[in-house]
Amino acid sequence: MKKYSAGLVTHTHWDREWYFSVEEYRFRLVKMMDSLLDIIDGEKDYVSFWFDGQTIIIEDYLAVKDEKTRERLLKALKSKKILIGPWYVLADELLVSGEAFIRNLSKGIEYMRKHGQNNLVGYLPDTFGHISQVPQLFKGFGIDNAVFWRGYRLNEVKSSETFWKGADGTEIKAVCLVQGYSNTCGLERERRGDDKESFANQKERIDQTISVLKEKSANGRLLLMNGVDHAFPSGDIKGKIKRLHQKYRELSIRHISLPDYIKDSCENIKGAKILVGELDYRPGLDGTLSSRIWQKQMNRRLENLLIHYAEPLSLLSWLRKDSWQDGFLNRAWELLIKNHPHDSICGCHSNSVAESLAGRFRKSLEITETLISEAFAEITGVNKNETDIDAHNKIVFFNPLSWDVSRCGEFDVELPEKTDFIELSDGNKNFPCQILEKKEILRRHFYRHINPTVQNVVKYRVLTPPLSMESTSMKAFDIITGKNRSHLRKYVRAALSKKFAFMENDFIRVKIYPDGSLDMINKENGTNLTGINRLSIERDEGDLYCFKAEKENKKYYSFPGRISIIEKGPVEVKIKVETALKINDGKNPVTLYFKLKAEGKHCEIDTEIENRCASHRIQALFKLPEKFSSVYSHMPFDMAQRKPCPENDWEKIRSGKTDVECPEQAMQFVLGADSEDGSFFIANKGLYEFTYPGPGLLGITLLRSAGIIHEQLVIHDSSTGECIGKNYASYSLGFSVSGVSAILRAGYEFNLPSMAYQMPGKTDFQKSKIVSFSSSEWFISSIKRSCNGKGTLIRFFNAASGKTEGYADIHIPFTRVYQAAIDERKLKALISKRERVKISAGAKEIITLLIE
Repeated sequence: MKKYSAGLVTHTHWDREWYFSVEEYRFRLVKMMDSLLDIIDGEKDYVSFWFDGQTIIIEDYLAVKDEKTRERLLKALKSKKILIGPWYVLADELLVSGEAFIRNLSKGIEYMRKHGQNNLVGYLPDTFGHISQVPQLFKGFGIDNAVFWRGYRLNEVKSSETFWKGADGTEIKAVCLVQGYSNTCGLERERRGDDKESFANQKERIDQTISVLKEKSANGRLLLMNGVDHAFPSGDIKGKIKRLHQKYRELSIRHISLPDYIKDSCENIKGAKILVGELDYRPGLDGTLSSRIWQKQMNRRLENLLIHYAEPLSLLSWLRKDSWQDGFLNRAWELLIKNHPHDSICGCHSNSVAESLAGRFRKSLEITETLISEAFAEITGVNKNETDIDAHNKIVFFNPLSWDVSRCGEFDVELPEKTDFIELSDGNKNFPCQILEKKEILRRHFYRHINPTVQNVVKYRVLTPPLSMESTSMKAFDIITGKNRSHLRKYVRAALSKKFAFMENDFIRVKIYPDGSLDMINKENGTNLTGINRLSIERDEGDLYCFKAEKENKKYYSFPGRISIIEKGPVEVKIKVETALKINDGKNPVTLYFKLKAEGKHCEIDTEIENRCASHRIQALFKLPEKFSSVYSHMPFDMAQRKPCPENDWEKIRSGKTDVECPEQAMQFVLGADSEDGSFFIANKGLYEFTYPGPGLLGITLLRSAGIIHEQLVIHDSSTGECIGKNYASYSLGFSVSGVSAILRAGYEFNLPSMAYQMPGKTDFQKSKIVSFSSSEWFISSIKRSCNGKGTLIRFFNAASGKTEGYADIHIPFTRVYQAAIDERKLKALISKRERVKISAGAKEIITLLIE
């Protein structure tokens, strides 16, 4: 008989909110933690309890406990009887940015070490798929392992202990939870009355678990995870181990901590089949990319505002006036990260939880937008909220991108009186603008020592012609107004016929049909796409976890509606299409706004869906020429190549009884199809789901309507998941040169426009710039003050699949530059020549610079 060494890890899996809210679950948490502390105090040989790899649970518990209990818990943490971290929360990976992944881990590790622990376990027990850069991200924090479930098929895992190789080539040890994180839960279950069947089933399940674990063990070691969702701990672990050993004589079982198991188990595993890159097999969970889609959109908006505007602008403010808003930035991040657990951001939760997410999003947004305004005020020396509006005004633009741009800028400006035209001047050239909107408003003026007053002003929404901006820079323009209309160059054109409307600029021509579909021609190389952006609706018989088409899998399409031109230029034209999507007896009005600006090879689309029906999915469909054979989607620190995935039998997919990957695939900023003579891209603002059923066929999900969490949780009201009412989606269709970096640039440019700030009064402004890169393959992830408060952090990643040599020009004061790990540990000093630092970036490598 072959002998095995088994480690029994006692734990709980704590979904902070799911079908109950945080506050409702907190009652169970308190009872569970009190019970655990009693066991620890009463059983001196109790080894440890693994608290799900999180730290936020400790905060949640202590928030309602007295000082005596606090000391009791801190004692258990100090003695390592309760093990926490390294995460702050167990976040989803597909729906949050790479930088959010880093901040979550940073916050968790800081809290963990504050309590004397250093549990560097890459614990991912219940994430709905795993991104390709997890190995590199973990290694950047000194974590050399991952313990995880999902993402892989059981038949693909030859050994539960193996290695995982990331997109950049980084390898870490991997422990696959092949039977889940609860493979031996229920050892402590007692038979309830005459419920012999469930008791027998429990014993049968553990038998099966032991059998599979032995089959998948390459080194004779087994990991027994004794716990499940919101499970209470049980005492007498020694007795339970003794009873297990009596049944499974071949096992040598001991109560062990998860960190110790990893140290012991990941030996002698050479020759195991290595897991590579993204692990995205998740049957039954694919619908979470589009459930409660408004949450994903708000999350994207906040991530972008925090990472690409609030932090770099706060950095410039600190460099100029030694003013750094640590507390507010940390608060905004904390509120946002609290929305990132998988059962939160994935949308598969009750209505009360959805309301909690909305509240945290709102608070984080209020802080972030105020931070941006305050930073602009510090940098410019003018607080517009404390200054009267007069005839003298400047507008300051900030370009967050790491490359120079020439693009239109959109901004709001408040003026003391009406004007017929607005133009900007940089002192050398004037730029006549297009007025999009205007309205008379009361403007509040704040003072330091008296109550605010109000001022009558006219608020304008203005669009500039293409303005040249250097990378990560700020540039000021004088605002010029007048009563006579200045000469405006006609950058764009539009016309309307009985059957369609068209619009064009110097680069593309777009023909728009009354059903919302369009043709698009690249005027530079003649590429012609016809009938793209076709709107479809189909029944969804699934739930908030899983999309499930009806048996016939019928799709219904938008029908011809009304089409009109509502903006005629000169910088932007806008065409409106009013159509509808019908399904069964329901009709959902859809309004699309197609916008073409002066500078680009792309058409922006704002979609308004008035959802009146339940249980369906709405997509925009694209049929592309055969030459667009390589499809990529942006994921954290990567452009992942995608394979076609046919719409198979959803029952088989959900049960895992198929080799087909999930038809619903993930994207972040952009989805692109590449060819030798150029690329086609679909950039988006907060849409994460696309389908790729066959060559040249793409679909992006604009709305999914589902009103139950899961068939086993129907008693919990989740009806707002139907998203009845008005819903919005913004995306952009266009052409770029060949290559994944060009596609990714399009996604960045759509998500990160230049941001404007009005400077009232006669004031001077000193131009600011942070950094520029020589390589078009490098993309900024973060610009902020370093965690130690002594300098600047600049993080970027190399999107190329090969090594890239180049340099960074640093335009802020510094004396030394270091290359650092992701957790900001200095690795090596870099040689600089004036402002220029030479850098070598490996394939898909994440580079962190510390500048002091």
